[in-house]
Amino acid sequence: MMREFSQRTIDKLSQNRLFKLLLPTFESFLLININKEIEKNRYAICQSADALKNGRQPDDMDTQFLLKKAREIDEEFLQKANSLSSAINIQYQDIERVRRKRIEHLLQSSYRILNKWQDIPQIRVVIASLFGQKQFHILLHDILGLYIDETKILSNSVKIPHALFFVRDSILQAIHSVMAEVAEELASELTNRIYITR
Repeated sequence: MMREFSQRTIDKLSQNRLFKLLLPTFESFLLININKEIEKNRYAICQSADALKNGRQPDDMDTQFLLKKAREIDEEFLQKANSLSSAINIQYQDIERVRRKRIEHLLQSSYRILNKWQDIPQIRVVIASLFGQKQFHILLHDILGLYIDETKILSNSVKIPHALFFVRDSILQAIHSVMAEVAEELASELTNRIYITR
């Protein structure tokens, strides 16, 4: 889901006149960011599986572990991205309120799906038994929406060429508008795959 979201966002933004000015910088930023977010999502699912294996529900200790792991992943990816590491200064005090909400969404939804999956092997049947169609759409949209909110905070930390500073707000507004549009499209498509094509 996250890779598809990233690619669709880049494809739509490449058609935007303002975005073309920042295409190389932002495309690199988005690709690096999406890779580390996929890694964070993987940890959240694994943490949910660990809680299930040990006969407990995910709690605040799991959330704290994942927040700490998220910082480590951020630093690791920024070190790999030499061209961007000096251009991004992550302000964790601003980002972790949004990040916590996304982690909690992922933990709880993953736990419920994995728990039910033990008895029902078909993932579509599992999801449909746990969430109504509208509820599942909202869940996907919220997860993507919180990722967009996190990206907004990160994008304010990315240095842009001085000559483009005066159009920064317009560029960022265009980027976030496209991301919101893609989030709605993708949440709807994925929901339809579960509930309409069963």
